Amino acid sequence: MKSSSSMLSVAPPTVPSESSSRSRAKAYLAPRSFFLSDATHIMLEMAMRDCEFALIVNDMERFGLEFKSACRVLDNYSFLQTAGWYAVLDARFSNIAKKRGVYDALVAETESRRRLAQALTTTEPVEPEQLEPVFETWSEQVRAVVIKETKLFRPFEGRLTSEIGVKVLANGGNDWEFFMQRLLTSLESHQQMHELAAFVRQLQAALQRCTDVERERLLPVIEKTLQSETLQLLQGMGVELHSLPEPPVSEQPQRIVRSTSSRSMANLKATISSKSLSGKKLNAPLSPGPQSPPRSFGFKSPQKKHPW
Repeated sequence: MKSSSSMLSVAPPTVPSESSSRSRAKAYLAPRSFFLSDATHIMLEMAMRDCEFALIVNDMERFGLEFKSACRVLDNYSFLQTAGWYAVLDARFSNIAKKRGVYDALVAETESRRRLAQALTTTEPVEPEQLEPVFETWSEQVRAVVIKETKLFRPFEGRLTSEIGVKVLANGGNDWEFFMQRLLTSLESHQQMHELAAFVRQLQAALQRCTDVERERLLPVIEKTLQSETLQLLQGMGVELHSLPEPPVSEQPQRIVRSTSSRSMANLKATISSKSLSGKKLNAPLSPGPQSPPRSFGFKSPQKKHPW
């Protein structure tokens, strides 16, 4: 692996003046690199708790609905990660995602999920006591995916730009709206308001670096999904929901990742768009719109497909 100094260059922090700090904070918030993954990890933990509660109260119908929803979330998330961050990190850092075992964790989760689904679809009446050990194994595998991802991502936090995951979400598959709605409603229903406010702020900030089409797809989902009381609470916490102010060019923070080659953002996106899970393809090429000039992430495009 190349030395980190040859690949990454950390820009000095930009300290705003005291008089303009409040307006700049409202206009622009630099999101964490993996804010979307962090919010999804919280959603998955809430999903495991909801399934477990349904088993405890012997509500098998509710358990089936919660399990089905969690499976749909995991299918979307697996696609989002393998077409996005896993592919980018593998291409740029010598297959580090594969070496750290995140693909293996996804395979193990899928296998344990299949066993639980088979137990639910049997013709015999199913008792909670029969499902508990199978569910326990599956929930452990889901949490193993979260743990391995966290260990993989943490060294790169703050060193990679955040919009890769958002772009793949906005352009990939046919189920992106469900994923966004489920994430928002999960944080809302479990009263994770600080996490919800942080997620919305960082999503807005990441979308400032995306195309107009991507912004127009994702931003309306927020106000369409959340209840009016929640929207008022978020506004009281300083979240602006009716507009997405574009920061002045002079006030945009410098890129943390510096490109080491002339490879353009369009080339990287075209490569990422060819990645898929279970034969799925991205619906649209990840190319910048006419109002968003190509930007360089400093990543090399993957040269071969992964074996998943």
